[in-house]
Order: sequence, then structure tokens, then C-alpha cells
Amino acid sequence: MVGPWVTEQLAAGYLAVNWEASVDEIAEFVMPHPSLSELLARQFSR
Repeated sequence: MVGPWVTEQLAAGYLAVNWEASVDEIAEFVMPHPSLSELLARQFSR
């Protein structure tokens, strides 16, 4: 995977695979927004 914010996408995939999560369980994952990396990017781009 390549692109902006790919690390956050990978984290969700990692959890889903390693926990052997079902589709319903994945739908319940909490995805904070903005993420820490988004906040840092905003601050350093100013």
C-alpha cells in the first residue's frame, strides 16, 4: 500500500487479520478522527 495515511489503514487491517475478526466486529472498530498523525501533519504544515 502506498499513499497518504496508509499507516492508519494498515493498523485496521492488522487488527482484523490478527484477531480473526468478523465483518460485524470490524464494523465496530473505533477509528478516531482526526488521528494523531493527522494532527501532527496539520501542525507541521503551518
